[in-house]
Amino acid sequence: MATNDAGAIRGKAGKPWIGRVRRIGVSLLICYMLYGGAMMALQDRFIFPRDVCGKRDAMAPVPRGWEQMTITAEDGSVVPAWLALPARVGGVGGGEGERVPVVVFFHGNAELIDDIAGSSLASIYRGMGVGVLLVEFRGYGRAGGNPSQKAIVADAVKFYDLLAARPEVDKERIAYYGRSLGGGVACAVAMERRPRAMVLQSTFTSVASMAVGMGIPGFLVRHPFRNDEAVAKLDAPILFMHGSRDSIIPCAHSEALLRLAKRGKLAKQACDHNDFPSDLEAYRADIAALLRENGIGR
Repeated sequence: MATNDAGAIRGKAGKPWIGRVRRIGVSLLICYMLYGGAMMALQDRFIFPRDVCGKRDAMAPVPRGWEQMTITAEDGSVVPAWLALPARVGGVGGGEGERVPVVVFFHGNAELIDDIAGSSLASIYRGMGVGVLLVEFRGYGRAGGNPSQKAIVADAVKFYDLLAARPEVDKERIAYYGRSLGGGVACAVAMERRPRAMVLQSTFTSVASMAVGMGIPGFLVRHPFRNDEAVAKLDAPILFMHGSRDSIIPCAHSEALLRLAKRGKLAKQACDHNDFPSDLEAYRADIAALLRENGIGR
């Protein structure tokens, strides 16, 4: 009888402890579900924060030295891209029968083609005898519609085809440059239209992997941008560029991509994400070497 009473007492004493643990577990689960739900609902804003860039008047003049190309997407949205060819003998169209290489530039998720056209980044290529095509993202700047991985990549493929069909462009010498989120676009497009070479600056292994790091299952990400899968499949030279102190997309992402690449090089600079490149001359030299080695620039 004494033994049974003691067991009953221990059971009664243990129930409040078990109940507290259960309540804490349920609370944590509810908090995680709320957090996950909020991240799911807001993920498009996190991946495509176009509001910080502001809209642009679609009828505003194109900067001097740039030509505007447009496509009409499947949803009826008009999307622009800007093309600048290098100055050559024989005028903008170049000498008779001469074709020029072009770098297709995909900007970051909080940028517009306006930002790149007015920077020194575009002039670097033109100084090497290489044209530049700046592709705007659906829903950004002057572009109509809403951004998504599927929409942006589909638009970029259309622009590639328009570019490759131009008589002054050497379609065998088209390279890609993707910065941050633009690296995801470049990799996805490369799976449909293989580039001569590619530069991936400050980019990630995948958006899905970054989501996992934030406690969100990768399969819930609507725009996974699987750079890791693309890089592993692509047989083309890739220059990875990354800031060693990048606090937004750690340099470990480029290091992981380098290990997957068939033909890759990594150039690091001592800087963060938004101040890359900190050494413009080293940046220029690394890009020039890639272009020269692959018959793209001079």
